[in-house]
Amino acid sequence: MKRYNPIAVVGMSGRFPNADDLSDFWELLSTGNDSITEIGSSRWKHEDYYHPDRSVQGKTNQKHAAFLKGINKFDPLFFNISPAEAIEMNPSQKLMMELAWSVIENSKLPVNDIKGTLTGVYIGNIWSDFEHQRKHKNAVITSHSAIGQSSNAIANRISYYLGLRGPSLVLDTGCSSSLVALHMACQALQDGTIEVGLAGAVNHLLDPDQYILLSKFGGLSSKGKCSTFDANADGFVRGEGGAMLMLKRLEDAEKNGDNIYAVIKGSAINNNGFNVNLPATSVTGQKEVLTQAYAYSGIQPKDVHYVEAHGTGTKLGDPTECRALGEFFGQERDKTQKLRVGSVKTNIGHLEGAAGMAGLIKVVLAMKNKTLPKNLNFNEPNPAIDFEVLNLEVQAEQTDWPSKNDETLKAGINSFGWGGTNAHVVVEEYRAKKATSYNENPETPIQYFLPLSARSESALKEYVDKYIHYLQELEVESDFKEVCKDTSITKPDFEYRKLFSAESHHHLVSQLKEFQASEESVKPLEHIKNGKTVFIFPGQGSQWVAMGKTLYEKEATFRNALNMCDKVFFQYTSWSLIDKLYHSRDELKEIDIVQPTLCAVQIALGELWKSWGIIPDTVVGHSMGEIAAAYISGSLSLHDAANIICARSRLMKTVSGQGAMAVTELSVDEAEALLKRYPTLSIAVNNSPKSTVLAGDEPSIRAMVVELEEKNIFAKQVRVNVASHSHQMDPLKEDLYEAVARIWPLNNKIDIYSTVLAQKVDSKTFTPDYWLKNLRETVQFASVMDKLLEDDHKIFIEVSPHPVLVTSINECLDANKVKNAVVCHSLHKDRPALQEALNNFNQLYDKGKSIVWSRYYKTDQRSKLDLPGYPFQKETYEIKQGSATSNITLANNRHPWLGEKVMLGGLQKIHYWDKQIDLEQFSMLTNKSIGGKTVLPSSFYIEMILATLKNLQPEMHHTLRRLSFKHLVSTNENRNVRFQIKVTEDSSTEGKLECFYTNQTTEYKNEWIQILTGEYYCINVEDHHKSDFPEVEELEWKEVISKDEFYAKLEQKGIKYGPYLQGIDELKLNGNQILARLSLNPENSANTYDFNVDPSLLESCVQTVFAKILTDPKINADMVTAITSIGTLLVLEQIDPSKNFWIYANSSIRTSENQHEGVIDADLVLFDEDGKAVLLIQQLSGKVRFPILNAEKDKLYHKTTWIESEGVMGKSLSHQNDAKTWLLFLNHDKKSQHIEKQLTIKGFSPISVYHGQSFHKKGNSKYQINLNEPEHYVLLIQNVLEQTGGNLDGIFYGLDKFEDNDLHLTKFDNYHYRNISSILNAVETKTHSIVGFEICIVTENAQSLGNPMNLASAPLLGYTRVLANEYPDCHVRVIDVLRDFEADDIQGLLNEILQGNRNEREISIRNGKHHYARLARYNPTVTRLQNAQFSSKGYYLISELDRTSIHFVKWMFSRGARKFLLVKNDWSSEEFVAQVEELKNTGAELSIKNINIANYHELLNVVNQIESDSPLLGVVHHIKPMATHPLSSPIHSNVINDKIQSSWNLHKITTKIPVEDFILLSSAVAKIGSSGHGSSAACYTFMDQLSALRKIQDLPVTSINWAAFSHIFTPKFSTRKSGKNELIIQNKKVLLRAYESVSNSERFQLGIFNIDAKEIVETYPYLAESNYFEYIREQQNEVAQDTDIPTVVNMLPTLEDKKHHIEKHLIRSVASIIKADVSKIGVNMTFKGLGVDSIMAVQLRNELEKTLSLKLSITDFWENPTISLYAEFVLGKYVNGFKKNIIEQKSSPFVIPKPNNKAARRLFCFHDAGGNSTLYNSWEEHISPETELVIFELPGRGHRSSIDTYQTIEEFAEDFILAIEDMTDKPFSFFGHSLGGLLAYTAAMELKRSNKVEPNELFISSMPHLSVYNKDSLDHKMSESELIKLFPHMSEEKIQDVELRALLIKNLRSDLALLSSFKYEDPIPLSVPVVALRGTDDDRVSKTDMLAWQKEFIDDFQLIERKGGHYFIYDDTEYVTTLVNITMDRYMAETVKIHK
Repeated sequence: MKRYNPIAVVGMSGRFPNADDLSDFWELLSTGNDSITEIGSSRWKHEDYYHPDRSVQGKTNQKHAAFLKGINKFDPLFFNISPAEAIEMNPSQKLMMELAWSVIENSKLPVNDIKGTLTGVYIGNIWSDFEHQRKHKNAVITSHSAIGQSSNAIANRISYYLGLRGPSLVLDTGCSSSLVALHMACQALQDGTIEVGLAGAVNHLLDPDQYILLSKFGGLSSKGKCSTFDANADGFVRGEGGAMLMLKRLEDAEKNGDNIYAVIKGSAINNNGFNVNLPATSVTGQKEVLTQAYAYSGIQPKDVHYVEAHGTGTKLGDPTECRALGEFFGQERDKTQKLRVGSVKTNIGHLEGAAGMAGLIKVVLAMKNKTLPKNLNFNEPNPAIDFEVLNLEVQAEQTDWPSKNDETLKAGINSFGWGGTNAHVVVEEYRAKKATSYNENPETPIQYFLPLSARSESALKEYVDKYIHYLQELEVESDFKEVCKDTSITKPDFEYRKLFSAESHHHLVSQLKEFQASEESVKPLEHIKNGKTVFIFPGQGSQWVAMGKTLYEKEATFRNALNMCDKVFFQYTSWSLIDKLYHSRDELKEIDIVQPTLCAVQIALGELWKSWGIIPDTVVGHSMGEIAAAYISGSLSLHDAANIICARSRLMKTVSGQGAMAVTELSVDEAEALLKRYPTLSIAVNNSPKSTVLAGDEPSIRAMVVELEEKNIFAKQVRVNVASHSHQMDPLKEDLYEAVARIWPLNNKIDIYSTVLAQKVDSKTFTPDYWLKNLRETVQFASVMDKLLEDDHKIFIEVSPHPVLVTSINECLDANKVKNAVVCHSLHKDRPALQEALNNFNQLYDKGKSIVWSRYYKTDQRSKLDLPGYPFQKETYEIKQGSATSNITLANNRHPWLGEKVMLGGLQKIHYWDKQIDLEQFSMLTNKSIGGKTVLPSSFYIEMILATLKNLQPEMHHTLRRLSFKHLVSTNENRNVRFQIKVTEDSSTEGKLECFYTNQTTEYKNEWIQILTGEYYCINVEDHHKSDFPEVEELEWKEVISKDEFYAKLEQKGIKYGPYLQGIDELKLNGNQILARLSLNPENSANTYDFNVDPSLLESCVQTVFAKILTDPKINADMVTAITSIGTLLVLEQIDPSKNFWIYANSSIRTSENQHEGVIDADLVLFDEDGKAVLLIQQLSGKVRFPILNAEKDKLYHKTTWIESEGVMGKSLSHQNDAKTWLLFLNHDKKSQHIEKQLTIKGFSPISVYHGQSFHKKGNSKYQINLNEPEHYVLLIQNVLEQTGGNLDGIFYGLDKFEDNDLHLTKFDNYHYRNISSILNAVETKTHSIVGFEICIVTENAQSLGNPMNLASAPLLGYTRVLANEYPDCHVRVIDVLRDFEADDIQGLLNEILQGNRNEREISIRNGKHHYARLARYNPTVTRLQNAQFSSKGYYLISELDRTSIHFVKWMFSRGARKFLLVKNDWSSEEFVAQVEELKNTGAELSIKNINIANYHELLNVVNQIESDSPLLGVVHHIKPMATHPLSSPIHSNVINDKIQSSWNLHKITTKIPVEDFILLSSAVAKIGSSGHGSSAACYTFMDQLSALRKIQDLPVTSINWAAFSHIFTPKFSTRKSGKNELIIQNKKVLLRAYESVSNSERFQLGIFNIDAKEIVETYPYLAESNYFEYIREQQNEVAQDTDIPTVVNMLPTLEDKKHHIEKHLIRSVASIIKADVSKIGVNMTFKGLGVDSIMAVQLRNELEKTLSLKLSITDFWENPTISLYAEFVLGKYVNGFKKNIIEQKSSPFVIPKPNNKAARRLFCFHDAGGNSTLYNSWEEHISPETELVIFELPGRGHRSSIDTYQTIEEFAEDFILAIEDMTDKPFSFFGHSLGGLLAYTAAMELKRSNKVEPNELFISSMPHLSVYNKDSLDHKMSESELIKLFPHMSEEKIQDVELRALLIKNLRSDLALLSSFKYEDPIPLSVPVVALRGTDDDRVSKTDMLAWQKEFIDDFQLIERKGGHYFIYDDTEYVTTLVNITMDRYMAETVKIHK
């Protein structure tokens, strides 16, 4: 019977509940723990689903699970996935991608050895929970949703990312899925289908409904424990996890030296077939699968020690499984060696589809540790299982593995599916046949290196941390060498990298720690990885005495190479190189000694670099250096090299003393002109554009130098006495030829460029004649450098004992404007040779050179050490909760905007419809912008209302009346919007309408804003007087405006419409009368939906009224123009949007009373093309707001936002090398004690300070002081400085404590900032300098982030902002924590203190999350269209009078308020009272009271008095700015207390006396922290936080941080920088209009001020660094940058500046599309690597077209794949010279996917009609390495998109012949598909006619012969529908982007026209072998059509048919490319025959 070919497990990875990796998993198993817990609220509330009685409907009997943590955390950019897509990805996809990477790391196989290989991916997965979770959450559907929830993508994503070409599939056989997947992987390895297998499984529990289903099915444990084999077993507990194995054939793994964990000796799967019922288990079925598994395994069942049972703990399952195991394994088994059984389900629950894989990994780990873990929860054997008879024993305790006599450990793993599919796997311990040889007599490298690299800087830093901990835990310190070697060989290179050298374990750890402590910034690499490396060997001049001696002594490779040279050179010199170099005291003077020794050292250095893994692609030699270069390239043997250098130098000595040389800064042309006056001189060397060397007789050299010096031109004679490369060498040529005549060039293995010929050459060039030229001719080094750069060389290494060409190399780079090259030398005469070489090696790695580490370490074998895994930088990417109506399908409701009807009990006449809309699904809704702000069109609301009324009363006809638009809704920031329509029925025929909108941001979620109000009436349309409509045919028109002109002028006026809303074709005007012709583009209209009035049509109707503003010079783009109301809207007839229409409007424009607005009035009638009136709009009104009111343009709005981050939460605290002294001001509580203890542990020297009545020192680390005594602080600082020797690094102020009574704020005390001021005064007094001083202030519950608020601490927040500005040289931070915070938060607090970013100045820590404050400009979501109104029926209390509050009162009066209660409490109020009293003359009622608001009862009495007259309707509270003072001065405590108390009192009163408005007029001072305004900032911040409290309590509140309406006091002191008045002062009208323009809900903690960020940061250096202010800095830059990109680019001075500016803009645009942080995107990242898919590319293209003012194509992204390259492309469109250069670079019609200069031949491919080069995607992976793939791309697409298409076939032929001219130096063949077949044939014919080299072979695929083909069937003028029938891949369904599709169809028509231009004539047959191919199902091209090609060819003709249609090559790539490879081989070698 056939034996099973064993399969090796060479890699494992896994993540299980409470076990993030396999070491954690073994820890869990070996300690006998489980990870099962009650289901927490982070998943779902189990109380909603749980009931102990499983029979209760809709409930589950289980409330337990074993969950993974952080399932939504992911590092998408690592896997080239955009954050936007990551949000939509199933957690199982994310986890398995990580585990796939981890299993490769675990296998210790280099990732590049896996990528692109024939590796199969087999994944077990059984649930669709994520799909269900999406529905539970009503998640919005995006372009990523479908594949994101797909199960098959779990495997496919892995294959895609790694380029794996084997099968990639997900299996579902129920709970046996994982072992079935493993079995299939093993089978594929057995039959050779794959080379490597990745087998894994995953299970996530996301859907609580599955619990209910499984409860009813039976099987879930009620007690929440899996008690396998126990009498009390009642089922299983569900669990999560994932695992992955890497598998190889055992023979392959052993051959490769892989680390083998275990061997799979057999596997089998079957099905129970007939059974009791489908899910029932079967003894027969289980025994059969066991029989199959062991039959081929070579293992007897009696020898198996352990079986990992399926073991679900169910009443039926356990007994059945045990019976099958006992009957099968019990035969012939020794009764004393019972079969042990157990189940991992008792530890981690049932992982269902991943259960078998979890069991298998448990077994392998147990074998590794030779220990069997305990089977948990086994207390009493199940009575239904006779363990004794069955010869079974439950593994009830942890024991050694039960083996004997040194036998291998053997086990089986069971897994069963509920559909009857059984699986079993046989596993045996692996024992190597012999010890691996990788460490036998290893050659010790000169230095150990640890290269670490990552995808981001943060990941690199974390990687370093992981290695520090890993190395510190190594049991054997010498293993650090293996760590270095293994890391070097196996870990891939990424963009961020650092190389650490290691002389010892301690040295390596120290280096890693130093790097972490230094906070050294690591920048991402420029793109040099793909650039080539060149070794440059210079001429004479780099020699020095004893050069390379330490290398000779310590480096074996260098020593061996030099010794070999010594031996060979001796045959030509009679003296020893080694003696001359290292044993002789003579200096190297004589040329016949210098040149041979120098050449030998160069050869040894070249070999050294190669042995260190620095492999050159190219070598270049300079003068004598060409000899060493030729040897290193393989062109010369060492004997020939020795002969040449020795003969050359010996002859040169004969003319020694006769010549001289001089270096000049002349160009070659200038030197040649000069030499006309010096005929005895020659140009010896041209090193760079700035360096030319002249040679000849010494007198002439001296004269020439003098002449140049007199002209101020650099010239210097060099110290040589031989004029090489000059006339003086001519006499030597004959003797030199004779000496080298017998040399024999070899075949070079490395490319070599000749500096004699200035071109790339091969070894045949190096004949004896060449070496004569080498001696005599000019060294054209600069020309060679130009060619090297053209050929993409990026790394230049000078191979010499001292750098002599580095300067010239850099000059050549500068001349070619190359910025990202690396130039490096080898040794330096003034530095230790070995260390210098190693430093340069290090530099090469850090700058991006890929090193072949196996060459450096002289092995590719790996140890068995497990290295640290890659530190994924995970963040949370999770689908968001959507509206219940967000995804109502059109199948249920054809109207896309009709929401779900919400039924309200007891309110039969009030109806609500709720709808969430994804704007990306409706382009028309984002096609309108006003004043640069994208807004929803008014037609949207109207159509939504009409649909709602139709749904309510489907039989009635409705007219809309008195529609009033309250707000404009902006969609710039929010792509998902939610609306509610409210209909109130007044009667059966009429009612009221309201439309509400809510912003879906966290801050405003569920706050509804009224957008529209109106009324509706049911009418009989027939009763309407249609005769009243005008006769438009009889009207005369004075002006006609075209469509383009109309929309262009509208845009100039600030109203911009996209293509979906541009329905007006033409306008006619005559006075107030307007007539417009309307038609909708079918591609742009929405007529696929059941609209009442197509919104595009309705919006176009409304647009006609804007014709009145086109000619008004007062109106410009800075204004906001919008429709505000409609009197009547009536649909008269059903409207067919496919027709054409006329809209008649009678419109006028007038100026409003306040002169700030223009008002448009109009009546409109819509007529269809038959003249029938179909729509009536009457009394339409609109507003034009003039520029002074455009607050948004002035960037007035600001808010403080919080960004959530992992921050430093995930970092482990490292010990501080240098102890730092901190003063800790603490309370007597556990939190303080913990902080003190942890700081001590981490190496700090904390000194704790506590409050007491007296000053008292308690040892060296504790003090007691009276915090109320200022002198105690001075005494404290004095003592501390004396104690520490003057060291004090910072203070930690942690005295803030949130007491319960703070919630009521019965009394406020400002002692905190009194204490802090006293501390700083004392520090300044005693230290005189506090530069770099740390000030960390910790508050409790001061910030409002969904928690109870500690208002008593609120003023401290404003105070610290001022503190930071007044002490810019200190690091001031305030960290807010919860009073009852968890251990994680304490750790997070410590992390922030010790390791946090010092530029994060305001931090809040909540439940493990870190939040960082940012002040940012804010774009209001809605813009108010109607003026605010106040009531005249009651009083408004105005608390303090100054300019700000007075202006506000006057504004309120203009908006309807009439009664004011004015409170004045100081003399300064008098002048303002007088101003207000002026209002009495116009109807105001004023009640003026002189009271102290800080006195609650006094205030209450006044309010009660007022209430007796009229109700108190509102409060306007303002605090006047207080006198300025520095923080170091005494603070006016009582004043501050009173101000804050007054705010609180007003709040308290309005909780008892309800008011409509509570308006807090705070100040921008609170946001900025203006110097000198500490008191004011404290009070204003209290007001801000009070507003947050009212918000939480659902009380009315408006809170505005105003700019000053007048001057604030200027600080009189000069010790600190003070605020400039003009920074935050604005025009009062602008500010008030800005206030009125936003909705009430957005007037919450809203800053209304304009600041100049540049001026602010100049005034306050703190804000220049603080991240709190970074958004303002960035946003100001973005405004300048993005306002007009082309203009800014034009203004920038250098190309580099221009490109950098474009790059920044591109990064911001990409970040916006992919939803990533800007900081995570680098210029060298590819669009593909960032996860930009085709849909995102369309969005990005559209965005860039707007901002760049360019016409762009989607293909530009693939043609310019990185942000840097795309920036160059854009720059080419802006800058003429740059554009020309770019076009020249891209003018070639060829696309070469993988350039291969070493290829022996080329294959030219031609694509199909309408296609491009992507037809041959992936061919480069299949084509033979001997073949270079070259794809000809037609113009008009791809990289030739800017070039006009061909008109005739002759144009193509002419273009192609010119292009191929330089590419026929190697044998070549042609392959053409469809139209490409004709092009290939035409090209071959043209080559024959031109008597040029013809192709070796011709492949014609799916192209009929033109003599039998009817070209008319592909007429390029046919209709689009006919075209799509022939080319269905061009349909709208396949290509949804309108513009891209139009471009492709245009190209298709062009290509068909090209086909039509071909005129067939009987030509002379070609003598070229032909292979013709077609698909058997091709209905376009018949077999006869293809056979007709035979007559064109003399030689072989072959027709091959393959299954498939016209594009069969898509699915048959592997066969077709293999056919091409074999055919080309046959015609080259004439040995291989193709067999059909």
